Amino acid sequence: MQKSIAILIGSLAKGGAEKQCILLALALSQHYKVTLFIQDINRSAKSNLDRVMVGNVTIVEVKGNLFKKVNILNKSILEENIFLLFSYLTMDNFLAGLVKLNNRKLNVIGGVRNCKLEAHKLWLTKLLHNNVFDATIFNNIDGMKSFIKKGFKKDKSRMIHNCIDLDKEEIDRESKDCLNVISVGRFVKQKDYFTALKVFKKLSEFYRGKINLKYNIVGYGILEHEIRDFIDQNKIKGVDLVVNPRPEIIKQLYIESHVYLCTSIFEGLSNTLLEAAFYKLPIVCTNVGDNTEIVLHESTGFVVNALDVNQLVAAMKLLINDDSLRTKFGEAGSIHVSESFSVNKFKENYLQLISSYTNC
Repeated sequence: MQKSIAILIGSLAKGGAEKQCILLALALSQHYKVTLFIQDINRSAKSNLDRVMVGNVTIVEVKGNLFKKVNILNKSILEENIFLLFSYLTMDNFLAGLVKLNNRKLNVIGGVRNCKLEAHKLWLTKLLHNNVFDATIFNNIDGMKSFIKKGFKKDKSRMIHNCIDLDKEEIDRESKDCLNVISVGRFVKQKDYFTALKVFKKLSEFYRGKINLKYNIVGYGILEHEIRDFIDQNKIKGVDLVVNPRPEIIKQLYIESHVYLCTSIFEGLSNTLLEAAFYKLPIVCTNVGDNTEIVLHESTGFVVNALDVNQLVAAMKLLINDDSLRTKFGEAGSIHVSESFSVNKFKENYLQLISSYTNC
């Protein structure tokens, strides 16, 4: 019987980790039978579920209390002859750890998808990494180094960057009456949209009567109402919150934009930065996580200090003022991410890791 691989994730909702989970399942399905364990199918986006409905990927819902979930996993692992299990996020790691304790022959590889974790998540992840898992995958260099300094075993730490897999587009961004700025990401503290809005307000005031600026903030999350209140209280014009749009709408917004702005105070490897660069957008971002792996300073965009409104404004002005610079950076950025974060490179890295656990 052919050995197979499994991936465990909470849901296939609209998020960066979920996108990468789908890409991993599809990439590995070209070489192995893949079982995708999903804890909450009801929270999953239909478009994401549709993507993984392919011949060599089997979806298994893992529902119920903790005891039932462990039983479902153990039964499926035996029936599907699964020899290796990838888990994606903290609670997935916890569940995978319980399964590993019941099945020592199973290879389990945990996942860390950011450069910071809350204290209780950090403690749990470190415990699992050092004492239970065979290895842990980090999707960013900065995060892996940081966690190793905090006591994670170096010899069990693996770094594999995310990948980008989008359709190529012919993009023509001729100068128009309106110049569009865009940010994409969850409405959470990590993304620091309040700094982004301060930056945009300064830009709007500086260019008033000269350039019509518009700012689209695309995403969803718990800070939506606080962000709207901040916009209203500070009387910031030209801002539109695009809440939880369909993938094709996000794609169109990328194409219609001229500059991408990222003000995150911490990151892992940002999927939205990859997408923005792929769609030939020049980028202004903060120097956190592996942003400098995606954005090459003064070649594909500008990388500045987090929380520094003046630096962010100055970098944005350089791009707003110069059509040719935006085009040059956008073209260079698209080439860079297409070559450095390709699906083939992503797949090869995972296959190389898997080969160390099997002779197949």
